[in-house]
Amino acid sequence: MQAAARDLLVGVGNPSRTDDRAGHVVVALAAARLPAADCLVVQQLDVAHVAALAAHRRVVIADASVEENGPDARLRPIAPRRAALVHGHVLSPEALLFLAREIAGRAPQAWLASVRGRDFSFGETLTAACGRAAAEAAELVVELLRE
Repeated sequence: MQAAARDLLVGVGNPSRTDDRAGHVVVALAAARLPAADCLVVQQLDVAHVAALAAHRRVVIADASVEENGPDARLRPIAPRRAALVHGHVLSPEALLFLAREIAGRAPQAWLASVRGRDFSFGETLTAACGRAAAEAAELVVELLRE
């Protein structure tokens, strides 16, 4: 399978759980400045997303993080890695890349944009701190994909 020349932005999270929607917000903000990128927003990563990943040159997966240490917004490269299912049928980004390579014959260059979440209760608005971190993460994604 030959890769398309396009990039893919994947936003992960539950839009009804306050800061868990951060991945969706990162994708929306970055996509506004990267009109040539394809976008996908999902609640979780699963095997159904293998073909979408494999069909792209580069992929950024944006998601909220529960880590309490480290920066509020971070962008790091990720690589395919054989891994067990994270929870039920949910896959880690690295496991999804591994399946793309195994099933579709290729895994794109990929990065994980993490945004530190603080509140995962029911709600449809990011906390102020998470909103700032999502904007920072979107800026990191734009800088990366414009290079």
